Amino acid sequence: MNHCSLHQLTLLALASFGLTLTAPAVTVFEESFTGMADGGQPPTGTGSPWTLVATSPSTVGVNTATGNPSPSLHFSDPNNTSTSATLKMNDFAAFNTTNASQSVLTIGFDFRMDSYLGTDRASTFRLSLRDGGATRFTFGFGRTANSDLCFFASAGSSNSAPTLTQAIGLNDGFNFGTYSTTDALANGTDGQFVRVEIVYVNGETSASFNLSYGDSSTSYILTGIAASSFSNDGGDNFAFGSPGSASADFFVDNISVTATSAIPEPSTTALLLGGAGLIGAGVLRRRRG
Repeated sequence: MNHCSLHQLTLLALASFGLTLTAPAVTVFEESFTGMADGGQPPTGTGSPWTLVATSPSTVGVNTATGNPSPSLHFSDPNNTSTSATLKMNDFAAFNTTNASQSVLTIGFDFRMDSYLGTDRASTFRLSLRDGGATRFTFGFGRTANSDLCFFASAGSSNSAPTLTQAIGLNDGFNFGTYSTTDALANGTDGQFVRVEIVYVNGETSASFNLSYGDSSTSYILTGIAASSFSNDGGDNFAFGSPGSASADFFVDNISVTATSAIPEPSTTALLLGGAGLIGAGVLRRRRG
């Protein structure tokens, strides 16, 4: 029988514990809408990352009665028009994912859909992440060909209907029932705010989508993304948008954008090495015994 060396066991332990750790995140943007007036909007214009668009009678504004906790940003699209809220990264704090210390971009937000009724399956809520003018992927809430209400993710700029393979967490508590063709209030997230965290590593062709609410959580890996980098000086942005050919009523809250490194800090590495060494030594002693 081959015996593992202490060095090999230490490396195995590091692989088990170290690869999932990151350095402390640098927050480049966050918004919880605290202190904003009911029905008002986040400031726009020079120096602000926000661009808000609502085609009458649709509206985008702060709702002080609803949130996680309240207030939140409320999108109301009652008559198949459209709304959108774009966040321009040029007005975020300085960051660049090409820097090793900021290579992991995480976008987080809380989302609640209260009603939704679309003329076709391609009409869905979407969040689009753009590298310059190119959409790299979209995340949304809609329905599958089987009429399951769910979240989904797709690569590129396609606005096509979500497929079953793009659905997120259908078997992990994120199937929100059967789509109703007549009752918009029956199509939503059951009154729940769902926490969404999207993680993209600079230059990769995949991204992870991590969803949670209550005791439920799920993760999804989207592949086929064009390799990208993001910064505060390249015209990058992401946008929340309502369906252009559907009615929808939804809320977004607690938006955060962080940039961090996938490499543990020296102090963390030292602790990992020490702990991994002890684990390796213990295993080696048991083998010799």
